[in-house]
Amino acid sequence: MTDDLAARVARLEDRAEILQLVHEYTRVFDMGDHDAMAELFSEDALIDYGPALGGEMRGREAIRAWLRGIYMFERTSHHLSNVQIWFDAPDRARGTCYVLAWHQWPDDRPNAVLYGRYEDEYRRTDAGWRIAVRRELQHGQENFDIPWNWVVRKSAP
Repeated sequence: MTDDLAARVARLEDRAEILQLVHEYTRVFDMGDHDAMAELFSEDALIDYGPALGGEMRGREAIRAWLRGIYMFERTSHHLSNVQIWFDAPDRARGTCYVLAWHQWPDDRPNAVLYGRYEDEYRRTDAGWRIAVRRELQHGQENFDIPWNWVVRKSAP
């Protein structure tokens, strides 16, 4: 029972660290701290935010350069919910979370809003849990005129 309890506590600690990781991503994104944001990814991470934002890219340094290049908004506010985490191995997990992201353009365009979710894979590294894969899928949007990775829904019965 003691070993089982220790394993369960360790899993809860891992879950809490991953939850902190996904929330830290939104905080540093909204602050515009691209270096801190890049450090939340594993060295060989893969991201895909959709065709309009460059499609798939791999590696922390490529992600860092991409983040510096896309910051075109005066302000943003990202909100996460419905976070789910599944462990595949002691040092690997998958997760999904919904994102509501508000964006203020630097000109007179109306504010833009994205409704979507992140499909993630996480890996434990020497620095702690990091995002190894992040794919952004979109459910809807307001005042964005760019192609996205749209969620595929089942047809109505």
